[in-house]
Amino acid sequence: MTCNDTQDLFSDLFDGALSGESRQAVETHLQSCPTCRTEYNTFSAGLKALHTTGSIQTSDEFVERVTTTLRIRRVSPPRRLPALMPLAAAAALIAAFVTGYLISLSGVKEELHRLREELARRDRPAPPERVEVLDNVAFVDGRRIPLDRFIAQHFEKEGLVRVGDAWISRAMKDQLDRDRARVQEEIERLKKDLSEARATPPPAETTEEEARRKLGLERYRDWYVSPEWKENLEAGRVLLPDGQWKPQDDLVAQVMAEHRLVRYTGRWMTAEQRDTLLAQEYVRRGDLASSDTPLTRALDGLQIGPPMSYETLTLYPLLAETPPNAAVLGLRDALATGKVELLDAAGALAVRVKNDSASDVLVLAGSIFVGGRFGRVIARDAVVPAGTSVDVRAYDAEPSGSLRGSADFSGDSGRFLIASAVRRAMASDAGQGYVWNAVAAQLTGLRRAVSPADAYQAHAEDIARTCAALAKLLDSFPNAVGIVVGVGNSLEYAEVFATPALLRAHFDALLTAAAFESVTFRPEFRGGALPNTFASVKSFLESAFGCKTENSDGAVVLRTPENRALGHAVTRDDVALHVSLYVESEAPDPQASLEINPTKVQEILKEYEKRLEGAPAVRKPAIVREIAALPQKRATQHLVLHLGDPDLDVRRTVVEALGRRGDPDALKPLLKVFKESRRDSATFTAAAEALARLGHEEAVQPMLEVLESRDPVTAGIVADRIPTLLLQLRSDQVLERAVARMIAALETVHDRIKALPVPQAVSEIGYHSTLSGALRATTGQSFTEPVDFRRWWNDPSNRRRFFEGRQR
Repeated sequence: MTCNDTQDLFSDLFDGALSGESRQAVETHLQSCPTCRTEYNTFSAGLKALHTTGSIQTSDEFVERVTTTLRIRRVSPPRRLPALMPLAAAAALIAAFVTGYLISLSGVKEELHRLREELARRDRPAPPERVEVLDNVAFVDGRRIPLDRFIAQHFEKEGLVRVGDAWISRAMKDQLDRDRARVQEEIERLKKDLSEARATPPPAETTEEEARRKLGLERYRDWYVSPEWKENLEAGRVLLPDGQWKPQDDLVAQVMAEHRLVRYTGRWMTAEQRDTLLAQEYVRRGDLASSDTPLTRALDGLQIGPPMSYETLTLYPLLAETPPNAAVLGLRDALATGKVELLDAAGALAVRVKNDSASDVLVLAGSIFVGGRFGRVIARDAVVPAGTSVDVRAYDAEPSGSLRGSADFSGDSGRFLIASAVRRAMASDAGQGYVWNAVAAQLTGLRRAVSPADAYQAHAEDIARTCAALAKLLDSFPNAVGIVVGVGNSLEYAEVFATPALLRAHFDALLTAAAFESVTFRPEFRGGALPNTFASVKSFLESAFGCKTENSDGAVVLRTPENRALGHAVTRDDVALHVSLYVESEAPDPQASLEINPTKVQEILKEYEKRLEGAPAVRKPAIVREIAALPQKRATQHLVLHLGDPDLDVRRTVVEALGRRGDPDALKPLLKVFKESRRDSATFTAAAEALARLGHEEAVQPMLEVLESRDPVTAGIVADRIPTLLLQLRSDQVLERAVARMIAALETVHDRIKALPVPQAVSEIGYHSTLSGALRATTGQSFTEPVDFRRWWNDPSNRRRFFEGRQR
């Protein structure tokens, strides 16, 4: 039965007027023909609606359109009349047929009028779906659908089916199934032929390969396809019903465009989401920076690219649209020219870079120089102009190494950067002692390792694996000028260069250093508590706009409003060639027990003394702090010599430094300063703080004498600090004497307050409050009045418990 024959019988089938045989023929055709089945469903739905819809009016044009669209009535070709039928009878028959058809059509027209509203509603297009995409999940009118499933649904609506990683039309899928059957038939025939010709059956692989070759097909997963098909299927292309292959990405883009979605940073999203991300991704100085400087220009407008991660390491690329021109060679590229030499001819705390090339050379802070009399690490970024020699500030990087005879550094210099914790400390002038301490911690457990380069070699395999995973970052972002490094859950530091070329010149060293950070990560070397998030990167970089700057050894040091070093930069021709920023953190004090070669220490101390002599006054306190960071007693001796320095800031810095060192050899010099500096409140305060830190019982008597004096200002300074001293002591006799005299001093000042008019007692009241606080901190009691302290202290059982508690 043909499609026309079947459709002519739709009305009879719907009314149940077909005989059993005719009905079975129509139903059989409907089961095998999707087109007729769809037509009948539409036809029957329309007639059912006729009986439930009231009378409505509509235009003749609408009826014509609906009649054509729904194909409610198909007119069969006119039947041929018998050749011998009389003309009159034929005319009558034709007239009757036409009359009946018109009557029938009129009835259909009348019924269709009743469908006007229903059909008009169906004719209107459905409102478009609201689609949003977030993290590879599509939200369709609020329903959550995985993005790959969302795209697959669209392909399926277009009549496509999945084959492996590709999509093809259903008709082409049928062809695949037929070709697979052909190959199986050919395999069976070959097996039969070969079995008859051989004693043993051939392997299945052999017959399958011969069958494919004979039919000109290749294997693609479970199917057999032509070579052209295989190439397209393996490429993930889509075979459309018209026989064209198209890249799947193009069709996905078309689907997304229909839903007004755009692709940004490798993800699909709405235009509003993209604009929000763009606002979040750009570093803006806003109102934080009041002036236009090379530093603000280097950071302002940078775009934070999508991060790349491997295990605990995360790198955020920093992108620039139009970086300035800055033709400078990196150290590694400069050494490759053979026209740059690295000489150990500038003393213990510097290296000499001799640049005979035609380009300026940038030497990065933290670069490890291998060789020389002992290895060094560069303390500050430096630019060595073409045709010059420059002594670049450096530190000893081999705490356990001995002096060697070589005067030159090797070609491996600049290949590695020292750990970011050390670079951060060098930016804040923490000094040689901290460098030794940090390097020694890195080398702990590494046999025969004497330098940071040895630490890199010890972890070479893990570092190489991490570097390989992230090496393509610059390929993905050719306009990158910097990176922000996160390790674990924290951000650590940022490195920004003037141009993409400068970043590329240093990228291997930067990536290796970041990998080393992640492989050897330890809590004591972590940065601040800034989370490893996109928003934190933006706020971290923008915080630099609020920093103040100061010049230091040719570089610019960035300091927070609280005077902590945030980083440093080096400029040339009003362009910031390199900016390093570090998440704020405090550098721990160096270990005083660290053993360093005495000859090396003596040479370094001489270098510091030379610096002090020639340094401007503003730089001298920083040099003093660096001397104080040296872990040897000789450093104490050098510091004591500067207690008589004519510069008041230097003297105060020396006093503070001696207190931090905790060296008992500093006790007597500090006591002398303490007794002689009462008229200099700042120095007296520093001396009291230093003595309290030392925790020596010889400092108790001088401090108690000040408490018992009639000067409430100096007494208050001591009262603030004496608990720190007393809480370190274990002598019952000293503690008993100290607490008794502190209570007596509190009683005395209490009596003075009662005897003085209120305006004159203000300073005494302040001292009373400070001293009672000192007693509470020392005894652990919560009293405020002297009578309560005296009553508690006079009870022998209370004193006994106090001493027992201190011993525990």
